[in-house]
Amino acid sequence: MKDDTVMTREELDYLFKRKHEQPGDVLRGLLKQNGPVTCASIYNGMGAKRARKIYEKWLAAGRHPQYNAIYLGGYAVSGMLWGLPDNGFHDLTMMTMIGKYVVLQAYPMPVIMDAETGFGNSITCVRTVQEYHNLGVAAAHIEDQVFESNDNGDTTRSCGNQGGKTVMSIEAMVKKGRSWLEVSDVIGTSMELIMRTDALTAVGGGIDEVIERGKRYMSIEVNGRRPLGFWVDALIKLEDIKKLKTEMRRFDPNIVLVLNNSPNKDWPEHYRETYKREPPDYEELYDNGKGFQIIHHTIWQMREDMESTDKMLESQAENGNKALYDLQDRQRGYSYGNAHIMTETDLYQKYQKYIGGDSAIKRFKQSKGFGGGELI
Repeated sequence: MKDDTVMTREELDYLFKRKHEQPGDVLRGLLKQNGPVTCASIYNGMGAKRARKIYEKWLAAGRHPQYNAIYLGGYAVSGMLWGLPDNGFHDLTMMTMIGKYVVLQAYPMPVIMDAETGFGNSITCVRTVQEYHNLGVAAAHIEDQVFESNDNGDTTRSCGNQGGKTVMSIEAMVKKGRSWLEVSDVIGTSMELIMRTDALTAVGGGIDEVIERGKRYMSIEVNGRRPLGFWVDALIKLEDIKKLKTEMRRFDPNIVLVLNNSPNKDWPEHYRETYKREPPDYEELYDNGKGFQIIHHTIWQMREDMESTDKMLESQAENGNKALYDLQDRQRGYSYGNAHIMTETDLYQKYQKYIGGDSAIKRFKQSKGFGGGELI
């Protein structure tokens, strides 16, 4: 007879100890493999959990899923949790609260996480380094947008795909990057730094400005510690991609280039209209290691979820609770057809019995509901 008062160490570790001690090492290990680090881009713990579950299912079947890491971006957090645009409404507290559970659910995949402008200046960003290190983040990226005052004295920042952006001076961003690496070195974190520039589409920007910034940003060094990678936001044009790869690899043949293969922009439409071809796949973007070694998509889960939510509400508006019954029929037999399965309620109930012993087991048998004596 099964003893529900016993839990294995493996089960307990799964519930409560799911963080790499050296997450940056895990990410660097992936970079040494043949092929890019490609990220499932999510905004919450459930997204990370499902990405990990599907990743593990594919591996168990002897197949190789086309993602091997997790990306958590601020745009999706702001849009899906606040219902607000990516204009600085989410802060360090919000990102660390969500990041804690994303890292937990993503394990063993490493997590790359948005740190916006560092959530402050070259001094206050040190807290971000400490907080993200404590979460178990494998790599964080900071950007060079500046909080520009307008005629009313207000300040703002925006998603890299929005207009109206300005960037700070190269010297100011270098100072911020150096501060990040100084703290990283002192606390001995394995967490890597990715330097992002928004100069491509900012006021007075362009690809030449991007390349100049990339060379300066990637030259920052603190006791042998340097940024892991360089990310140019809003990159989509083939001519810009080619020039970036050529010039940055001439500067450093081993540089790690990072691409936001973003669903903010309509890549298929742009490539079909401009180049009369389909947009590139991962293999082409990677280009045998001469292209982009880290690729993520910022708001993919967000856009998928917005679509399904709209369909759900349109259906309820038209059909009432029949829409719910249709959903239950449609989802029967799938894992997402049972919220208790999706949230792994059964494992936590097993922990309740493990802690509570025979009295807890008796309580479950005498009650109704999921895990009880009778389903309701």
